[in-house]
Amino acid sequence: MSSDKNLHWDRVTDAAPDTLVYRLHGVMGETDGAFKLHDALREDLGAESDEFKKVVMDMSNVEFLSSTGIGIVASCHTTAKNAGRVFVLAAVPRQAARVLDITGVGAIVARYKDEAEALDPNAKPEKGGM
Repeated sequence: MSSDKNLHWDRVTDAAPDTLVYRLHGVMGETDGAFKLHDALREDLGAESDEFKKVVMDMSNVEFLSSTGIGIVASCHTTAKNAGRVFVLAAVPRQAARVLDITGVGAIVARYKDEAEALDPNAKPEKGGM
């Protein structure tokens, strides 16, 4: 588990084949933890890495999503797309979902009800994924 006083996460590599899950806990805002998370995600999603084809960000324990968090989500989506990978969100809290939708990021990043659906290759996103 990586940590910061306001944000920490578990990096799960055995949830599903070719899939990496980041289970976030805390505030996704202007903290060192958020920037460390961004660096870790970009490394896992980048073209240099071929270990995972899909990355799921489980937000079920995210207490708050700031503009920095929105930027991280958008950046990860773009990095994944450019590298031929998939980046999706799971269990997005209502406040965070509203902010993602208002900013337009919610329309482009696939969002699933929970982690299990995000891992199911036959499940359809409940929102986003253009």
